[in-house]
Amino acid sequence: MNFNKIILLLKLTRPVNFIITAVSVLVGVIICAEVPPSFLIILFAMLSAAFSSAGGNVINDIVDIEIDKISHPERALASNLISERTAYIFYVLLIAASIVLASMINLNSFILVSTANTLLLLYSFYLKKIPLVGNLVVSILTGLTFIYGGVVAGNISFALVPAGCFAD
Repeated sequence: MNFNKIILLLKLTRPVNFIITAVSVLVGVIICAEVPPSFLIILFAMLSAAFSSAGGNVINDIVDIEIDKISHPERALASNLISERTAYIFYVLLIAASIVLASMINLNSFILVSTANTLLLLYSFYLKKIPLVGNLVVSILTGLTFIYGGVVAGNISFALVPAGCFAD
């Protein structure tokens, strides 16, 4: 795979969203931890959430290829610069990485990330088509990033405040 294809795949993940997701988890850890977890645990949490979010963006672009040919023809999938097969493989790798990293933290992290991955998949195929339900799912997933930081820190109580800011 050449460098240009790698850049196109990275664009599918929405890099700004990737960073925002990772930072939101970090904020959740910081505001909830009486004793901060190890650097490695925090890094695993940030990356597992960011990979989950990135995977959600990739599967959403796969599902929306036909729509994007009209509304976003510059996107890599819509313009056939990346094949659908390549995007699916990338999606599976991102989701697998998110689950593996979360499982290395604790069972609750594994369950939360697996649930988020399932919601993102359901959102892409079904839920975004239902008025208000799609918006509610996105709000819940956004707030969940802070709660995930609290789960990793072992105390979600303070994470409920920033998470609540995203409730519809």
